[in-house]
Amino acid sequence: MTKELRQSLENLKCAADISFDLSCKLTELLKLREAVQKAEDAVATRNKRNGTKQTARPGRLFMQTQW
Repeated sequence: MTKELRQSLENLKCAADISFDLSCKLTELLKLREAVQKAEDAVATRNKRNGTKQTARPGRLFMQTQW
């Protein structure tokens, strides 16, 4: 009986360790996702502020149609 109890306790301890490691990794991934979201928002805000919209300029194709 004590052998089964020890084995059960060891299995429980292993499961708890795995659960703890998994929760740590999930927390790390959530922080990373938040950092990526902040970076994407910063880029979008900067692009809106700078007005990086492409303007059409006459190029070679435009000049060829004028010939």
